Formats: sequence, C-alpha cells, structure tokens
Amino acid sequence: LGNDWKDKKSICNKFAQTSSVTCLCWPSAHPNELVFGLAEGKVKVGQLKSNKAATLYQTESFVVTICAGPDGNSLLTGHLDGSIYRFCFETESMPRPTTTKIACVPACVPYALAWGYAGIVAAGNDRAVRFWDPEGREGRTFDYASDPKIKEFSCAAFNPSGESVVLGNFNR
Repeated sequence: LGNDWKDKKSICNKFAQTSSVTCLCWPSAHPNELVFGLAEGKVKVGQLKSNKAATLYQTESFVVTICAGPDGNSLLTGHLDGSIYRFCFETESMPRPTTTKIACVPACVPYALAWGYAGIVAAGNDRAVRFWDPEGREGRTFDYASDPKIKEFSCAAFNPSGESVVLGNFNR
C-alpha cells in the first residue's frame, strides 16, 4: 500500500457486480479467494488469480454480514430475514462444497456475527445475543431487551484463540 499517502497505489483486481457488495471476508485457507455478499442475496467468491467471480450460493435475502470460520475453509453469512447460513469449501475431508442454513431468528437482523473455535455468536437489532456450538446446535441466549441502556448490536469478533468474544453496540 505504500509508506506514504503519496506513494503510487494500483488496483489489482476488480469484480464487477450487478448489485451492491454489502460485506466481505478473506478465509485464511484461501489466500487467493475473497468472499463477498451482495444486496440481492448472492454470496460470491472473487478468484484473484483469474480475476473472475463465481457464485457460491444464492438466497432470497440481502446479505448483511459475513465472517470466516476458524478453520479457514468455511464461512457464515447473516441475512436481512434473520437467517444464518454456513458454507464449507471443498477439502480432503469434504469432497464437495456444502451450504447449510444453521439458524433463523425472524425477529432479528444478525448484524453482529462471529465464529470462533468455541462456537458461533449472532446479535442484532432485537438486543439479544445468541450462541451456537461449532456444529450449529443452539446454545445460550442473553436478552438485553429490558435494559434501556443497551440498543442494537452491530459487530462481533472472537479473539485469536476463539475462546472469548466481544460485541459492539450503540447505547443511546
């Protein structure tokens, strides 16, 4: 990127799309593939070496968030209708890519979505923080709807070991 603002920068890849790119992630086991979600509900992979984009899967709902799995070969997407999907790339132990709907929280848009070794967390505009185990089985829910100081959750991240998670929210 250059040490100074004046240093020359160049665009190395462009992936023209028919709708807005709403979120993106870069799975660690796929250094030449950038995954992004679109307003039209598609989840695509941009292949950096060929400069081409391909559809991984399509839903009927706007993609609001995306995060890479801790193994580097999977990802989660959160959608405007409250659904959460898991996509797993092809690996030696998984002969073909798979897409699974792991959860649906109809009253919540899961803006805050993260996946660590300990599990999955999602939170959003209903002021509840929900946890699932790494296989997608529902765990605990912490409901902050009765606390007037807490508003909607907007972001989440696990620490590198995947044992702790932090969520961000607006409190006014």
